[in-house]
Amino acid sequence: IPIINENDTTSLTKHMFTDNDELAAMISTMIHAQHLVILTSTEGIYDRPPHEQGATLIKHIALEDAHALTIRMDGKTNMGRGGMLSKFASCQKAAASGVITHVADAREPDVLTRILCKEEPVGTTITGSCAFTKEKRWLCYSPIPEQGIVITKEAENAFLNDGMIGSIFP
Repeated sequence: IPIINENDTTSLTKHMFTDNDELAAMISTMIHAQHLVILTSTEGIYDRPPHEQGATLIKHIALEDAHALTIRMDGKTNMGRGGMLSKFASCQKAAASGVITHVADAREPDVLTRILCKEEPVGTTITGSCAFTKEKRWLCYSPIPEQGIVITKEAENAFLNDGMIGSIFP
């Protein structure tokens, strides 16, 4: 748990999630969920904003192949904070941890049943091939602290003199 100066509200926001999508992704990885479903006001993730001519819904994104995709996202609805870019970033984190992630339209009839029972593809599914250990997940997604490591003068001398110390662990 990060130590936060309760008088410094700027440090508080650095250790909190930015929106519900990120919180959902964090929780899904912590509880080792099989699926994460993020419901939104569009059918899923498009190759460009869905209101633009020629926008195509991407049905499946495998993280291993995501580098080859061209996706342009901008803007957000009046209802949310982060928009599709935030949703996609959260989905990538969850999928990288082994959670099969879905982005779909909340207005679709029986959307959760259709996704989780795999009756038919709904929205966009994001998958990853590797599941991190809990330690690696912590290293990847924990906030980077502003503090450094404080060492004693004796430890500094030991580090600076070659061969005197091999590890700082007891």
